Amino acid sequence: MEWFVKVAGNIRLSSYALTLISIMVLTTLVIINISVLHGFYNLYDEITFPRNHVDSNIVVVSGYSMAPFTSVINVDSVEDRLKDIKGVKRIVFEVLSIASINGSSIVVRGLTHNDLEYLVDYEVVMGDDFSDNCMYCVWISRELANRYGLGVGDYVTVYSLFTSSPYVLRVRGILDLDEPYSYELIVPMGLARVIRGIGENKASIAIVSLEPGVDKSVVLKSFRVSTEKIGQVEKALIALKYSKEEISSSAYSSAAEFYMARLGLHRDVFLVVSISITILMTMGSYIVGNMIVLVNRDNLSILYTIGLPKYRIKAVIIMLILVMVIVLYPIVLYFSRYLHGVIGLRIIEYPLSRDIDLTQSFLAFLFTYIFTAIGVLAVDIVEEE
Repeated sequence: MEWFVKVAGNIRLSSYALTLISIMVLTTLVIINISVLHGFYNLYDEITFPRNHVDSNIVVVSGYSMAPFTSVINVDSVEDRLKDIKGVKRIVFEVLSIASINGSSIVVRGLTHNDLEYLVDYEVVMGDDFSDNCMYCVWISRELANRYGLGVGDYVTVYSLFTSSPYVLRVRGILDLDEPYSYELIVPMGLARVIRGIGENKASIAIVSLEPGVDKSVVLKSFRVSTEKIGQVEKALIALKYSKEEISSSAYSSAAEFYMARLGLHRDVFLVVSISITILMTMGSYIVGNMIVLVNRDNLSILYTIGLPKYRIKAVIIMLILVMVIVLYPIVLYFSRYLHGVIGLRIIEYPLSRDIDLTQSFLAFLFTYIFTAIGVLAVDIVEEE
């Protein structure tokens, strides 16, 4: 181990510091970029599937559209398909649309009072409880109230992206809501249909809650959908395509899979892009590896002249880099989560998830280590004359 200590002692402290900082910056940037990309991809799942039901037996029915906001389904048609199915605990219909408020885009969600109580654990902070009977009233979360400076009794103008008319709504109550409802305007079903521009018998999605242990295949079969792909997953989405008097159906394992595929962005594309970003950004660590040898070449060349083989010198440097990477791993994960929260990236008021993909994080550190090691191996310890 004497030669290990000699090599480690002949590397300048500034090189250690610069290497640590460089690896930390590179991996943090990669992890945040990948986290944002995955957050964007999974956004539709966050919107479509109720958060407190994410681990329960859920099937969502949607129209064949580009997004849940443009989806339209026939309420009677869905109820007719499911009325004789044993194990269906509840069917919740929701109307989703995008509107503009104070120059910012936001989702308007319409549902009934009973359905809101069923889906969300909420409390009334100020004003009145959510009601089906106030046509031009809106309920908002405490977070949105603070964000927009709104209080009970205030009026807010909502500009729908689907109709030509603005709607002046009165803030009837401020609620303490679960995600994703805390980032949305909550309105009665009738008002939501007016803002979306659809008829009374229409909705955007239907959330079908099944009794525990009931196979999703019973719902899929009622819509004449193959159950081969969906049977083993925790949640499923059925897309309905209306053509004259006929309805065709297809099933997907997630909302993201369906809506993103409609845009031509399949999950495989996101996976390839994620790995490509990881590789391209971590390639900068190749220069870090070069730098370690070049900055310390004078000291390392002396070790070579007194009989220490080049491969041992470089092996020690690569081992030291591995130690740095292992030490930095938990630090970078924590810092990435913190920085993600500080940056606060949002899409239509939804904050992109700060959840860090551990597999992608591991790949980021792995590629950083590999390219740094290649950078070390690429530079000769003895300067050519």
